[in-house]
Amino acid sequence: MEKWEKKLRSVLARKKQTLERYSENVINRRLGDYPGGDQEYQGFRTAILYMQLSPEIDTEIIKKTVTILKRFIRSRRPNVYATLFLNNSEGKLMHPRSMLGRTRSVNDVIDEYYKKFAYSNQGYSDELNQLFPLIDPYSRKRYPSREDICLVFYGKQGLRINKKILNKVTRLQKRWIWIYTQKGDEVRLSFNKIPEEFKSVEQQDNELEKKHAQSLNTPDDFYLYKKEYGTWQGNNEVEIKSNGEVVIPEIFENRVYRVPVENVDKLWKRLLELRVFGLREKYEDPSVEYVMDGTSWELIVKGGGRSIQSEGHNKFPEQWEEIDNSIKECVSVVPPGFKH
Repeated sequence: MEKWEKKLRSVLARKKQTLERYSENVINRRLGDYPGGDQEYQGFRTAILYMQLSPEIDTEIIKKTVTILKRFIRSRRPNVYATLFLNNSEGKLMHPRSMLGRTRSVNDVIDEYYKKFAYSNQGYSDELNQLFPLIDPYSRKRYPSREDICLVFYGKQGLRINKKILNKVTRLQKRWIWIYTQKGDEVRLSFNKIPEEFKSVEQQDNELEKKHAQSLNTPDDFYLYKKEYGTWQGNNEVEIKSNGEVVIPEIFENRVYRVPVENVDKLWKRLLELRVFGLREKYEDPSVEYVMDGTSWELIVKGGGRSIQSEGHNKFPEQWEEIDNSIKECVSVVPPGFKH
């Protein structure tokens, strides 16, 4: 047994509740000694699994966790596991039509959803916007509650908590376990409080604004490279540096000129607003057969000690048009005297 598994068992043992379940082996004195009645047990009513959709999530860790949970969920109800996946294109939780009662069924659902959506929905999985689906049968009772255990599986891309649900997550934070399951990395567990990196959208935006309020200038290490090419449109490349130098590669000679540093400052701030450092490494849809026609692209951004390299073919991040327009706006104004 690995170290994280022992730690998880220990944490679950400390968090378990005294609950009741129906048992035919109990003699009901109130009904004239007829068999059948409530029996106390130590455990949880429901295990609610929040799983970040990404090809970098180690699903075998999730399955091992489900196996460990089995001993703490002793109810014979058919709805003791809620399998919730972050997220669809609207930012809402994805899930099967009902809750599950067997660990084998849970594992099958995990395999199904990661096979279908790990690549295509990765761009929507960096924010927890819902605590529970608002449709039956999930909404028949109030979930989560203090009788439940909530487990969040996330990877290196991180996760933000929507401010609309942050208060309830905070109130029930002793009912939550956060499990870092990035492939190739050591498994990490956090419990009893929300991990520092799990801040609300509002908190992160405020911290970002505060961080850059002292200086409106672009970091000295800022660098941007964008390339977009396709069957009919040819190549479209540009490099932008922190000092305003713009390089446009051409066949025989690179065209180099400068734009005002204010242009680059404006571009930098806009890229931060568009969360450029949260882009995935690759945008592709494995369910669609690769075709030669279409548009491929590559984007590299560095600055403030951070960097991102992202690429795709016939698939773009949802903020791509705004990123592209910001780059064009930065390099379109070339005052006289700046060319050299």
